[in-house]
Formats: sequence, C-alpha cells, structure tokens
Amino acid sequence: MLRTDRLLCRLHHFVSRSCGVHHLIFHKESDRIVQRTLSGCFGRGDLNHNNRSIITENVNKDRIRDDIIICQRSLKTLYHELFDEALAEYNNKQTRRDRKITNYQEHIRHSRQEKEFHEAIFQVGNRDDTGVDSDMCKKAAAVLEEYARSFEERNPHLKLFNAVIHMDESTPHLHLDFVPVCDEKRKNGMRVRNSLTGALRQQGLEGEGISNTINMA
Repeated sequence: MLRTDRLLCRLHHFVSRSCGVHHLIFHKESDRIVQRTLSGCFGRGDLNHNNRSIITENVNKDRIRDDIIICQRSLKTLYHELFDEALAEYNNKQTRRDRKITNYQEHIRHSRQEKEFHEAIFQVGNRDDTGVDSDMCKKAAAVLEEYARSFEERNPHLKLFNAVIHMDESTPHLHLDFVPVCDEKRKNGMRVRNSLTGALRQQGLEGEGISNTINMA
C-alpha cells in the first residue's frame, strides 16, 4: 500500500504487453473518490531524451527544472559491477581464444537474443485530467516517484540505472531503464548474465512471458 500526501492508493499487478491501461483509484480521507488510468508501455530507451541531453519540441524548457531524477548511473559501470566476476570465471574456463568475451556490454549490444537494457514507461491519467497544470499533477508524480524508488524491492533481478519523472511535457510520466540479471548455474555460458527470460523466471514469472515483465504487486 502506498501512502502519499494523505492519499491511499494501490497499484495492482500490472500486466503490460506493447501497451496496457489499468485503473488507479485514489481514496482520500473524505467521501470523494478520484479515479485515473494507469498506462504503461515499453520504450525505446533513449537516454539522451530521458536525461534532456537532447530537447525535443514537445518539451517545455522552462519546466525541465521540475523533472524528478530518481537514478542516473553509468550503464558501463553497472555492467562491470554486475558481470565482471562471472565474465572472468567464464573466460578462465575457455581453452579457445575465440570463445572468450572481451567486453560483455559490447557482446550483449550486438546480441540477437538480448538487449543492452530495457525501458518501461508509466503514466497516471492523461493530458485532460492529469496534465502538468492540473491539481492532480503533483499527486500523480508522487505516486510514480514512490513506485520508482521501491522498484528494485519488488523486482530484485531488474537493476535500475536510469529513472526520471518528466514534468516538462503534457502529462507526468516515468521512464525506468534497467538491466535484467539472471544468476544460475549453467553447463555452458556465464553464470551471471543479462537475460530477461531468466530474470523473470527467478522472480517467479516462468512461462508468463514478456507480458509480465514488470511486477507491480
């Protein structure tokens, strides 16, 4: 249960396909009930856009200072922290030089099976009922912030390295960028590796596929 500014809300298990929409109900300490949609989709993972290194036409430059930075870590550093030990173990077992992996991040970047990182985007309401000029804007942002800050508690195998709430577009929305990590013994390959399927399986979502990538229970 999330508690935000005398606001009680529950984010139910979010089942995301290419895009999903659910209802988010805010229960206030009064007879009034405010309902908003909770939508989510998988993003491109454009860090230059997320961190405002590049400013597009739909961004209000005067409001960039209102963006809420949850996490901004170096992806390169995170890869070293997560995979260097397992990479060394793997390379030490190889008898052929062509089977050794020099740079694991580059190896994944050129992989046909895995992505270097994944991005999920969440938004509460829409521009008509929860726009940046509305009374609900700050409440929606607070809910998104609380969810982002506790993301890894619910998803221990999805490692955040970049998370920001944009308050400078039409509606507050959250970008979560993460690396999926699977840690299990294997006959071949690295013990700790980038694997979305493996990470989800270790979070109890085996066989449910990409549609349950983000566990919001």
